[in-house]
Amino acid sequence: MGIIARVIMIFSTPILEVDYHRYLWDGAVTVNGYNPYEYSPQEFIKGKSNEKLPERLRNLSINNLKTLEKINHPQLKSSYPPVTQAVFAFSNLIKPFSLITWKVVLLIVDIITFFLIYLVLKKLKITESNLIIYWWNPLLIKEVFNSGHMDVIIFPFLLACFLLYLSKKYLFS
Repeated sequence: MGIIARVIMIFSTPILEVDYHRYLWDGAVTVNGYNPYEYSPQEFIKGKSNEKLPERLRNLSINNLKTLEKINHPQLKSSYPPVTQAVFAFSNLIKPFSLITWKVVLLIVDIITFFLIYLVLKKLKITESNLIIYWWNPLLIKEVFNSGHMDVIIFPFLLACFLLYLSKKYLFS
């Protein structure tokens, strides 16, 4: 049931959300060899672009102006951490500026999370049926798979650290 809800939401239009536009832009900036912390999207918005900016990014902004213009707080440089930037770039490598591709990447991360939760529950000797609390969580399904929010990216890292801790591998946790 959880996987069906996720897949359906992958193909849905985000409800009152535009955050994913920043993720798509940052991924494209990184894939094109530039630092998303160096330039703000506003520097590339039509009419404000100047010759001092990299030509490749100016062309990217011209070809993807609809995405660029929908970014919240375009005057700010990216505030997302490096690991999320790597995931943004990975999605862009598969298919540039694709919201569906971005959501599929999030689904892969979510499936990894599912299995790590399973391992944590098993290690703690808690019935695995408690996975349903995560897998059927409507807020998670809406925010990640409809809105495309990237928050799920941290879950595998947190769970891996917790598993290492439970395995008494304190240095690695």
